Amino acid sequence: MYELGQGVAQNYVEAANWYGKAAKQGLANAEYNLGSMYERGAGFPIDTRRASLWYGKAALKGLETAAKAFRRLKAASQQK
Repeated sequence: MYELGQGVAQNYVEAANWYGKAAKQGLANAEYNLGSMYERGAGFPIDTRRASLWYGKAALKGLETAAKAFRRLKAASQQK
């Protein structure tokens, strides 16, 4: 909602706040969304290490999109 500005003004900081609350409850989609925000630098500086951390947490819960993102970031970091 806040990340995309659906029904409210777009606000990445507020989106991250709500995703964080949901991630603390163990929701894989929220963990994935936090990873995506860190990877894109939406609301804060780009941080691929934190993105990988959140993608990894979601991947361990079986979220395939998170597993793909985790593998992609891992491969990119090994090419540097």
